[in-house]
Amino acid sequence: MSKVGKEELSLNKIMKLEDINPEDVKLIRHSLSDEKFSKCFSKGYEYVKEYTGIQLRKFATDAKYWMIFIGDAGTTARYFCTYKVIGKKPLDKADMSEGFPVSEMYDNNECSTFLLEETEIMDEYRERLIIEWGKGTIQWAQNAVNDKKVVAISSPQFPGYEKIILSFGRLSEIVNAPNRFSSYHEALKNVKAVYLITDTSTGKLYVGSATGKDGLFGRWSDYVKTKHGGNEGLKVHIENNDKIYENFQYSILQIFSMHTPKEVVIDAETLFKKKLLTLHNEYGLNQN
Repeated sequence: MSKVGKEELSLNKIMKLEDINPEDVKLIRHSLSDEKFSKCFSKGYEYVKEYTGIQLRKFATDAKYWMIFIGDAGTTARYFCTYKVIGKKPLDKADMSEGFPVSEMYDNNECSTFLLEETEIMDEYRERLIIEWGKGTIQWAQNAVNDKKVVAISSPQFPGYEKIILSFGRLSEIVNAPNRFSSYHEALKNVKAVYLITDTSTGKLYVGSATGKDGLFGRWSDYVKTKHGGNEGLKVHIENNDKIYENFQYSILQIFSMHTPKEVVIDAETLFKKKLLTLHNEYGLNQN
């Protein structure tokens, strides 16, 4: 357990070290068991902000900051980010972002849209700081003056190649935050692979391979930068709907040592294309 002197480390102590007054902060604990939140979380961080900003009109009107946590094991919660509240406006479906997965939230006449701005407050603790929320997890929003015990400060651990299922938004976060996701970077750079891209909005599949010097990380980084990775089938698919890449999901079909000849990886890629019918227009997005 981390300590300050002989005292246990608490959330309020970290806030004060960051020059944040707990009296200015509302703590919010989102749960992945909530279907609406889970849909937003899986699609990307911008949708989490939009989801969080739709609240009852009188919600947390005295808070300058909303500190967001994601429910973790038991009654613990993992730090996600801190938003600064910069205003409030009537809920209007015309403001809904394209692809927002729970559009029905805009039908609640008792809610407003709180205008939130993501900050760098406690950025070094994002996804690393775990607190004990307490038995009252049903109280998903609490005042920060109700201090919370710090359970652990860790780093996001790579879950294993077979468990990797990443939305485009999540992959972008991992690629663009090397310090926070160092274990992901190291693991993905050390393998060649055959991977699968699934358009979750249509069910169509794309099978690709990674054989370059930065392994699977290098290949997936290309998708973050270009959205299509230079693949003609994906280019056409995106041209028909320029935001459809936000629905892409990335997973791994087979991994290989970095010493594996490129031809072996390509042969495996070809076999998976046949198994998954990705060269068939009805099912797939591969053109060759």
